[in-house]
Amino acid sequence: MLVEEDEFALRPDTEDPSLQPTFIAMNQQKEAQELVAQLPELVQKYRHGQKEKGEDIKAEDEEEDWMDLFDGCVVYLLGFPPQMNSLLQRIIRSGMGTIYHSVVIHQVTHVIVSASLSDKQTLEAIRARVVSASAEGNTYFVSASWLLDCVKCSDLQPEELYPVEFDVHAPEPAGGRAIPVEGNTMVQTPVKQRHIEAQNETSSDLATHSDDLLQNGDISSILTSPEKALPTRKRKRTHIFEGYSFLLLCRDPEDTHMIKPMLKNIRGDRGGAEAIALAGIDFPRVDPEQFAFVSHVVMCTGVVVDEKEALEMQQRIHEIQRSYRNNGGDQEDAEHTHKDSGINRKRRQRMLLFVSDLWVNCSLAARTKLSFASHELLAVSENQPRAIFTSAVPLPGFQDVVASSSVYRDIELLVVTELLRIAGAHVPKNFTAHNTHLVCLKPLGMKYIKASKYGLHIVKARWVVDSLLSGKRLSENNPDFQVVDGDESSSFTHIAREEATQSPSATM
Repeated sequence: MLVEEDEFALRPDTEDPSLQPTFIAMNQQKEAQELVAQLPELVQKYRHGQKEKGEDIKAEDEEEDWMDLFDGCVVYLLGFPPQMNSLLQRIIRSGMGTIYHSVVIHQVTHVIVSASLSDKQTLEAIRARVVSASAEGNTYFVSASWLLDCVKCSDLQPEELYPVEFDVHAPEPAGGRAIPVEGNTMVQTPVKQRHIEAQNETSSDLATHSDDLLQNGDISSILTSPEKALPTRKRKRTHIFEGYSFLLLCRDPEDTHMIKPMLKNIRGDRGGAEAIALAGIDFPRVDPEQFAFVSHVVMCTGVVVDEKEALEMQQRIHEIQRSYRNNGGDQEDAEHTHKDSGINRKRRQRMLLFVSDLWVNCSLAARTKLSFASHELLAVSENQPRAIFTSAVPLPGFQDVVASSSVYRDIELLVVTELLRIAGAHVPKNFTAHNTHLVCLKPLGMKYIKASKYGLHIVKARWVVDSLLSGKRLSENNPDFQVVDGDESSSFTHIAREEATQSPSATM
């Protein structure tokens, strides 16, 4: 029999639903256009925010048309039409990000995928290359919304909340991805709603697993604006050391370069713990009964103690702590306040552990207790009764150093920043022509280009590490400190290996 011809009639391409723009793609392009138009204001807002945080920004630097929001991010744009591609490139470059036009494994950090991508096989091929190269932890596949929300929030957002998504070609939105508004236009669900939907799945991991710290970040930064942060939850997560007591072993308990600021930060809202400082030479002579409240002994940079005596003192304190734990603690003693230190001696939850000042400072900066396995310098300092660096700080010559870092990300960025501060350098959040040094992992990115233009010292992190080991500022011209393309060597392996060979377990 004859069928209806209309079902098989040829139609123009514009009527083919498979060729129509998707709702997500349309809205992302509209949002990108608005952001590009607002970039001058957003950049000034970002710089003003850094200035309010106490960063020393010169008047002429405030007129710059870039911010270092995407420094260290190497981006590959996949499947975007020319206009959207140009808009995203403008946003990335304004944030000092780097754009690659091909996927280079172990260098590209973010593959941003278009919602209207038609060639899904290319995406799967890139994913397969990343997996085969074991680079899953270094390369993120995200939607364009991640880039746009980072600019709106003036902060990098957790990539896990921005998975690649493809909108369906349907007259109505599906699954709550978009909501209708007046005029029959479609807008994306706000980022705050996406956060709430994902909160139940991620909140427990955020509280207990710190290896993903900079991807997960502070919960409040996920929201569209600072005013919408969750104040109660933020306060709860701020006290990262709650219930702990720290004893800082150092050269001089009155030191204002490191010790006083560290005590203030540990006791403050971010740390929320008890802390006192003691000269390292006095530790073997303390009464273990009086220091049974201590959960962490911090081996500060520059301190030198007799390791055997320190381990013996740890064992004596462990015996007392174990006795308290087995006996349920002495209630009267638990509420007793040490007259000299002013510390409330409550029942401890853990046995005394040796940690480094690097772990303490990096954890405070990250707003979470870092895993010792998250970085090789933290790993070799776990429960070791010696400082990573024994030279007195600040190092001679480092007071004149104004250094920024580039391409280092996540835990590596924290470690490099803290090592610079320990050495005595000033580490501003904004990179300007007033910098003297750029500590760079690879010779790429806007900071590297500008540092070369300004004639700054460009060095690897090993320059800071070896200077701390030597007790003085080393020459930046040493070949070991040069940033060379293709050099994948770590700046920390040599000291980590040396520390590992000196550990008690290695010598037994």
